[in-house]
Parts: sequence; C-alpha cells; structure tokens
Amino acid sequence: MAPPLPKEKVKILEEKFEMSDYIPGEEVMHQLVKDTGLKADQIRSWFARRRQKSKNEKQKLILLKAKEEKKNDDETPAKEGESAELAARLKEKEVKIAELEHLLKAKDADIKSRKAAAGMKDDDETQAMWLEGREADSRPELEQQARERGKRKREEETDELERKIAKQDAEIGSLRDQNAALHLQNAALQVLIAALQEQLENRVSWDDIRSLF
Repeated sequence: MAPPLPKEKVKILEEKFEMSDYIPGEEVMHQLVKDTGLKADQIRSWFARRRQKSKNEKQKLILLKAKEEKKNDDETPAKEGESAELAARLKEKEVKIAELEHLLKAKDADIKSRKAAAGMKDDDETQAMWLEGREADSRPELEQQARERGKRKREEETDELERKIAKQDAEIGSLRDQNAALHLQNAALQVLIAALQEQLENRVSWDDIRSLF
C-alpha cells in the first residue's frame, strides 16, 4: 500500500486544485512534477480522487439542504384552503430526495466493497490514497478512461437531480404565492360583502363602499 503524501506536497496540490479541479495539462503537470518531486501518474491519481471527494461532499450538502427544506415544509402549518396541487408537489420533492439519497448510499456501498476486496482498512489515510488513485497507476489506459466515463455519468445524474429539486422549489414557491393572493382576494370579497350588507341595512351609498378600496 502506498504511503500518504507529505503534507507540504499535498498543500501545493491543494492550491492548484482550488484554481482548477481538472487533471492538469502538460505544462502545468510539468511544473507540479518539478515543485513536488512526484511522478505525473501520482499527481493525476491525486487529482482524480480529490475531485471525487469534492463531488461527494457537494452531493451530501445538497441532500442535507433538501432534507432541511422538507422538514421546514412539514413543520409549517397548512393554511386554510391550501391546494391539493401544493401537497402533490411536496410529495414529488420527497421522492426526488429519496432518489438522491439512494444514489449516495449506492456509491458508498460500492466504495466499501471495492476497498474490502482489496484488503484495505477504513481509515482516513487509506481513504485518501484509495479513490481511483492506486488503481490508476496499474490498470491499462482504456480501463482508466472507462472509469472517467462512469464518473462523468454519475456527475451528470447528480446535476440533473439538483436541477429537478431547484425546479420543484421554484414551483412550490409559485404555488404559495398564488395561494397567498387567493387569501387576499377572499379577504377583499369579505369586506365587500360586509359593505353590501351595511348598505342594505343602513342605505350606505356606493361612493362610501368604493372608498373602502
């Protein structure tokens, strides 16, 4: 098992990763090899697993945010006359959250099974050296490309779920605005009805009624 990289070398790689999370091109790679003393394959492997780690963290944050929004929706008392469509939208959002959670669990299970097959322990140093790193140094180039395609596909699926959740949030907000507008209209009608009743009882003029609006 390859030992963890020295902290000073990781710091150099992290600074470059903050500028761009893609595997460096030839010119940048040459400079990183010079600055860190690492091999190009080691640097490519580090960027691959660091990018995957960053993506996993982003997915978990999205899931936590979606769960928090759903919790807030569940705790908000339903207003009188709230439409069935709004309830359906909330249910659909719950399904999307479950899909994203299932995707994350499946990915975690795959990582654990592959680590177990390789006889690796579940500690931080091993985790840092594992994700698409050591394998990339020994497998053929075609297999590396296949992993990259699989990674891109998972990223696209996650991005699509993010877009769907954002769309659901926008639609729910629109429905709430419409519901609030209906409540205002209903209140205005109640005022008008009360004014008409007063006109019938006290013969209040129409000019007086119009002044209420």
